[in-house]
Parts: sequence; C-alpha cells; structure tokens
Amino acid sequence: VDFYRGIISPADRQAGLDIQSFKLSSGGEKGLYHYDLVMTQVLLNQRIVSGSVKVFVQGVQDGVPVTLDFKKLSPNNSVTEAFKFRYFQALAGDIRLPEGFVARAVQVEITSGGSNSMNKSFPWAVQG
Repeated sequence: VDFYRGIISPADRQAGLDIQSFKLSSGGEKGLYHYDLVMTQVLLNQRIVSGSVKVFVQGVQDGVPVTLDFKKLSPNNSVTEAFKFRYFQALAGDIRLPEGFVARAVQVEITSGGSNSMNKSFPWAVQG
C-alpha cells in the first residue's frame, strides 16, 4: 500500500520521474551481486514515459578512484537500459565486480524526453 501511495500522492516528492528504490543483495558467489531498481512516475502518470537508465558503481581499485558501468559488469547480459512504463517499472539484474575493486556507491542516471531526467546516488549497501 505504501508503494502505491508513493506513486499517486507522495508526501515529499515532486511530480515526474522518480527512483522509488535501489537494493543490492549477495549473488551467492564472491563478487557477484543482484540489484533491484524501481522507477516510478509520480502524479503525472496519464501518459507512458520511456527512456534509458544507466547504473554505475563508484569505488577504488589499486588505490585509484574508478567508476564502472553495470552493463559491462553483467555476467549474463541481465542489465537493461531501456524503460517504458506508465506508473512504475522494476528492473533487476546481476553484476560481478572485478577482483580487488572496493565499491563505495551506486549512481543511477535516468534520461527520458523533455525534462524528465534525474541522477541519484546510493551508498553501496548489500542486504542479506
């Protein structure tokens, strides 16, 4: 109920495209992670919105700051960049981090027509 309430009558959100949630969980192997991203269209959901989403992981490798594209980290090509929805869309996939890479944050960039674009950063926090 809280999820749907956030779409139709958000308390602290502006109308338009939004990132409802981003979650990481262990993939069961060393360096393998599963992600779940939920995007919503808040209040302005009379028409379908489409565009692309890019996800990056920021971290350190060999003492040097590095930003890696989720698309290039997918062991099974499960990273989807295109979206098209009216109310919400969930995207999920797997990534494998390179050996020695220490993740710090995840950056999500959403681009669609008009002014419905946004960037949001999340701390690297693996659940379970």
